[in-house]
Amino acid sequence: MFEPHAATVLALLEVRQLSAAVAPDPRNPAGLAWTGGSAEAERNHVLQAIAEHLTLTWVRDLPPQVSAGVVALLDPALARDLGIMPIAVTADGGVEVAVVNPFDQRIPREVAGAFGRPVICRVADPPRVLSLIRRHYGSEGDRVGPGVNVAVEEARDSAVPAPVVRAVDDLLGVAVRERASDLHLEVFDGAFQVRMRVDGAFVRLEEPALALAGPMISRVKVLAGLDSAERRRPQDGRIRVLSAGRPVDLRVSTLPTHGGESVVVRVLDAPVQGRRLADLGLSPAALAGIERVLARPQGLLAVTGPTGSGKTTTLYGVLDRLNTPERKLITVEDPVEYEVEGITQIALAPAVGLTFAAAVRAFLRHDPDVIMVGEIRDEATARVAVQAALTGHLVLTTLHAGDTVGVIARLLDMGIEPYLIAAALQGVVAQRLVPRICAQCREPVAAESGARVGERLDSLAMRYRGRGCAHCEQRGSRGRVGIYEWMEVDDALREAISAQRPPSELRAAARAAGLSALEDDAARLVRLGQATLQDVQRVR
Repeated sequence: MFEPHAATVLALLEVRQLSAAVAPDPRNPAGLAWTGGSAEAERNHVLQAIAEHLTLTWVRDLPPQVSAGVVALLDPALARDLGIMPIAVTADGGVEVAVVNPFDQRIPREVAGAFGRPVICRVADPPRVLSLIRRHYGSEGDRVGPGVNVAVEEARDSAVPAPVVRAVDDLLGVAVRERASDLHLEVFDGAFQVRMRVDGAFVRLEEPALALAGPMISRVKVLAGLDSAERRRPQDGRIRVLSAGRPVDLRVSTLPTHGGESVVVRVLDAPVQGRRLADLGLSPAALAGIERVLARPQGLLAVTGPTGSGKTTTLYGVLDRLNTPERKLITVEDPVEYEVEGITQIALAPAVGLTFAAAVRAFLRHDPDVIMVGEIRDEATARVAVQAALTGHLVLTTLHAGDTVGVIARLLDMGIEPYLIAAALQGVVAQRLVPRICAQCREPVAAESGARVGERLDSLAMRYRGRGCAHCEQRGSRGRVGIYEWMEVDDALREAISAQRPPSELRAAARAAGLSALEDDAARLVRLGQATLQDVQRVR
């Protein structure tokens, strides 16, 4: 057994005596601090003894300022948690790190994983190390975490000099201010790319240095409550920030890639999305049809469309319409995107057996009036949703299909019997999103000859476009508008479904029942000057 020499024992005793004079600091669990009465020589003696005991090197003088490149190597939250400060990069690529508490057993394990390169720990005066950490990474109050609100605009203007903190806060602020739906951080071989999707189109931002990719991605992961050291498997988390005084939820998804990691931050800005059913831009006929279905005590209302077409927003609009004290509403989502007061919302958790199907079965014992199933993906979920719709519950859900009639085929493919579909299905919304013409610079244009996209669109003599202005940043469009197809199921259509008629006959029956087709709604938007002919052509 190693027996420390007398000087080391005395030094450790000295540390404990000195530590008792100060309040405990969570970032300094060993209590390594000195009061003003300690002489510098005594502090140096203790530090040298500790370094010798731990076979580390003592650093007497720390640099007053550390280069931005070295600071960017470490995540700010990890620096504050462990009380570590990178101070230099060695010739062979290693990192010298000054530590507040050299007795912390977590440091060798956590630091090596964070840097991904050799680490050399140095013993230094703890108050000076803490001062460097605060100067370069901010104080504990600057930390962001799950469930903690941070003002993005205030963070952008703060005096925290850490480049990684500023870079990430700036990116989040830009994404919110520019009404982006997604922010993408992607690492390729030799490049770090940052893009955001605005009104459905990608906008490429200034390319940061490749050396910042790891620290910036790690920073986002820490903010989202994810394991910053885990790079081998996908992770999902959330961040809540304040922008202009209102809360904005950010959904974070990480994905390991060949070049490193890819991170997508989805911006869930409720005021921008607009959750009221009447505000979604549905045609009067479609809105009236949905209202008729929502007035019924039971049945299945489905929303379909490709990824990113606004299906969830439509469902939240329906929930808003139904959310009254007289009704009990329960949802199961993957994940919960918007928190709505008065609604019981459950997040999917397959790891513990909480699937869509299991959740709906459990819901039925809680006497709900309305059930929202985030998505029907398999036969088990489809069957339990249909059964719930037939036993006195209004069920809302999404499916992936090409159009309204395609939902019938999708349920049949999942193994649901035709007579059950006919009995349960009340209505289907199919939708797409297109850029909305900027209202500030909208101008009429002559119809182009030879542009054949269907009789309804061909007959439109007056069309519009956005000229481009400061309001829309010269894009000619600002925001997006929905194109909707609405199908209400009547008795004739139920008979056609039960008889397993082919899709062409089902669509003919739906038209006879008043189907409002995507092309009809596209023509309406072009006529109203809300969308261009070119944009609606892309989504037909």
